[in-house]
Amino acid sequence: MSFKLTTPIRLLTGGLLLIVLLLGVEYLLGWKAVLVPWSSLHPLQAVIAVALVLASYVIRTLRLLYFFPGELKQSLLPALKLMLAHNFWNNLLPMRSGEISFPILMQSYFRIGPGRSIPALLWFRLLDLYAVFMLGVIALMRSGNGIGITLLLAAGLTAVIPLAWMLLPRLLRRVEARDSNLISRIAGNIRASFPSSWGSLYISTGWTLLNWAVKLAAFAWILAQFIAIDATTAVLGAIGGELTSVLPLHGIAGAGTYEAGIVVAMLPAGVEYRQALLAAVNLHIFVLSCALLGGAASYLMPGKSIPVPSLRHQDR
Repeated sequence: MSFKLTTPIRLLTGGLLLIVLLLGVEYLLGWKAVLVPWSSLHPLQAVIAVALVLASYVIRTLRLLYFFPGELKQSLLPALKLMLAHNFWNNLLPMRSGEISFPILMQSYFRIGPGRSIPALLWFRLLDLYAVFMLGVIALMRSGNGIGITLLLAAGLTAVIPLAWMLLPRLLRRVEARDSNLISRIAGNIRASFPSSWGSLYISTGWTLLNWAVKLAAFAWILAQFIAIDATTAVLGAIGGELTSVLPLHGIAGAGTYEAGIVVAMLPAGVEYRQALLAAVNLHIFVLSCALLGGAASYLMPGKSIPVPSLRHQDR
C-alpha cells in the first residue's frame, strides 16, 4: 500500500510545525530574547556573511553551466536568475515542494524539458548529500575525536560518487534493454544526465564541495555569533540543519525541522538546548533572509519572470 501526502496535508503539516516553533520559542526563550543579539552584530559582519552565501549561489550556477554546456553557453546571468529563484522557492515552500520549480524554470528559461532537468537535479542532490557528509567528516577529523572511524568514513565517502557514476549507468542500461516503454525512456534520460567523463565528474564534485564549504562556513560563523561554541560544533550544527532537507516532513520554510536538526547536532558537544535553540532560530532567520534577498534579486534581474511552482504537479 502506498501513501502520498496530498497538497492540503502538506500545507496543514507545514503550518502546524510553524505554529509549534513560534509558540515553543516564545515559551522557552521569548522572541524578544532571541532577536536581541542581532543588535550587537556589526553590519559589516552581516554583510560579509551574506556575501559568502551569495557567492555559494554563484558557485552553484557555475556547476549548472558546466553540466549543460551546450544549452547554457554564455548564459551566466539567466542561469544565476534561475538558481536564485529555485533557491527562493525551495526555502519557502513546505515539504521540499520547491524542488519542482527547477524543471519548471529550466523549461521556461532554456527549453530544457523535465526528462533532462529532473535527472540532473537528482544527480546534483546526490553530490550535495555527499559534500555535506564529507565536510562533516572533515570537521570531525579536525576535532581529533575518533580519528580512526572518521578516516574510514572519509575513505568510504570518497568512493561513493565514483562508484555511483560507474555502476548506476550500467544498471540503467539493463532497464533500457528490457523494455521499450516509458520506464525505459526514463532510464535512458537518467543515464544521459550522468557526467560523460572522469574529468566532468571531478569538476562537478569540485564545484559542489566548494559551494558547500563556502555556505557552511557562513552558516557556522553565524551560529558562533549567538553562542559560545568551537568551529567544529558550529559546522556540525549547520550541517544538522541542512540535513533536515531529506526528511519527509517539513514545516513551511523549514520551520521547526531546521531548528531541530541544528539542536540535535550540537547537543553531543554539551551545548545547552535553550542556547542551541536560540542560535538555531537566528541562523534560520539569516538563511531565510538570504533566500528572500536572492528571490528579490532574481525578480529584478532582466529576463523572464519567475514562474510560481504548483504543488499539485508533484502529486501526480
